[in-house]
Amino acid sequence: MTSRRMPIDIDHLSRQTAGDAALLREVLKLFCDRTPLDFKRLKESNGEARREVAHLIVGSARAVGAAELAYYAAAVESGGADLNAVEAALAEAEAFAEIYLAAA
Repeated sequence: MTSRRMPIDIDHLSRQTAGDAALLREVLKLFCDRTPLDFKRLKESNGEARREVAHLIVGSARAVGAAELAYYAAAVESGGADLNAVEAALAEAEAFAEIYLAAA
C-alpha cells in the first residue's frame, strides 16, 4: 500500500454496524478472536486452500475497515506469497482494535 492509514477505519466499521457501538465492539472482538486463527491456517496451507483462507481474511478485513490487511491478503489470494506483510498488517490491526476496545 502506498498511503499510510489507520489499521482499522472506525468510521467505516461504524457505518457497517449502523452506528451501534455495542455491535461495533462485538465485531472487533470477533475479528480479534477469529482472524489470527485464520492467519495460522493461511501459513499452514497451500494451493486452493491457501486462496480460500486468504479470501476469508480479505472479507474479515474489509468488514472492519482494515484496508492494508485486506490488500495484502488479497495479494496472497491471487497467488502472491508475502505472508510477512499479511502478518504485520494483522498485528497492527489487532493492536489497534485492542486499544480501541480497552478505551471503549
